Amino acid sequence: MSTVSFDEMWRNADPDAVGGDDSNPPEPGVYVATLVDASAFFSRAGEAFQKMRWSCVETPHEWTVLSGFKTQGAANFAKNQARSVGVNVEAVASMEQLSAALEAQKGGWFEVEVVRNGDYINTYVRGRAQDHRAEASGFGPASAPAAAAPAPAPGSIDTSDVPF
Repeated sequence: MSTVSFDEMWRNADPDAVGGDDSNPPEPGVYVATLVDASAFFSRAGEAFQKMRWSCVETPHEWTVLSGFKTQGAANFAKNQARSVGVNVEAVASMEQLSAALEAQKGGWFEVEVVRNGDYINTYVRGRAQDHRAEASGFGPASAPAAAAPAPAPGSIDTSDVPF
């Protein structure tokens, strides 16, 4: 059995294809979740993996989606999900670049769909969270600190009542 390299599988992966499986996600449905951890790494056996750890806004669930690159289908799924969280997959050429690009997406809020496919439960990233659930939770776009007001121009502040 020959081992296929990450480089070959990534180059040939179709980001429009999906597949993969998870552990301990919430019940099937669509959720807003934050990407609490994301990276790409080689196992001790030398196999390439991509990891995304999710935390659900609406439920107390946290789960990890681990994607490998052993088959073309697995590589397709990994590349699709990396693109879905904002990685420019066309600019990635190595595991180090993939890991750095994934790590840069940590803390982002996304709409994810949890689906039961027979015995497997899959998580599909649908894109950045754009609805009220992230905002109502105290997270997401509405909870970002407001930009500071611009400083007044010199001489535009009335200081006539300052006693010194």
